[in-house]
Amino acid sequence: MANPLAFDILQRPEFAILRVKLEPGQRLFAEPSAMASMDAGIDLKAGFKGGVLSSMSRMLAGESLTLSTFSAERSGGEVMLAPGAAGDLVTDALDQGSAEAREEDGEIALAFGGLATLIAGTTAFGQLERGANRIYGVERDRPPLRKYGVAAMLMLTAGVATLGAAVLLVAGSTLASAAGWGSAFTIARWPLAIALVVTALALVFEIAPRRRQPEPSWLALGSGLAAILWLAFTGVLSLFVGATANFGTTYGSLAGTIALLLWTLLSAVALFLGLAFAAQLEAVRAGVTATRVERDAN
Repeated sequence: MANPLAFDILQRPEFAILRVKLEPGQRLFAEPSAMASMDAGIDLKAGFKGGVLSSMSRMLAGESLTLSTFSAERSGGEVMLAPGAAGDLVTDALDQGSAEAREEDGEIALAFGGLATLIAGTTAFGQLERGANRIYGVERDRPPLRKYGVAAMLMLTAGVATLGAAVLLVAGSTLASAAGWGSAFTIARWPLAIALVVTALALVFEIAPRRRQPEPSWLALGSGLAAILWLAFTGVLSLFVGATANFGTTYGSLAGTIALLLWTLLSAVALFLGLAFAAQLEAVRAGVTATRVERDAN
């Protein structure tokens, strides 16, 4: 049985700081921004604990995407951890406010956060239309008002479905454990998440391009391919980050941002590859063998 960590809290209440004494062989996990100081005998590594999916689950719960690991491999030492900017002083100041004021501030923050998410998502789906149009050979996008109106609709349908799939994949086990749904939901969340992703992609394939699309069965293969690629890219990225011990050490507190940027890039590649596959399949079925450049040249 491992020995418990020895710790004490200094400089209460305004500037509280936690001092942890690590014996040889002991480890401590903490938020990346919590460290104030550490002894020379302590080794520090930053990275994902439990893989990318577990890290994203912590992020959805309001915690940091990465964790710092302090270990006393050679000799013991002390680690000093600090909370926010002013420690307990901030908490005391917040406690002095009324419950009504805190509730109102929370509602305002939630409203602004939702509005910012809607604007960002609408802009992203608007650019998605542009990419889909170019793949299908459509030179002009919809008029701006109609274009971003369609983009907002896609954000509220396909975007929400994709978000639901991400929550199921990332935090499904945590939700099932907290709600007491049992192991059945842990297994069922995978086909449910895949169904949500395929549905979202089918909506994007059908509505995003500025053209009359063929029957949904023609688009199913393209959206299915995009879904498979998305799952494969996510799995490969998770294995890469988990198997690379120096990933967190190299990027430090930026490791989570780098991983999310890579995941976003790979997701976009999967989506546009699926669109390109659907467009090429339609051309083959229609008997079109020459590219548009070749047809215009003739």
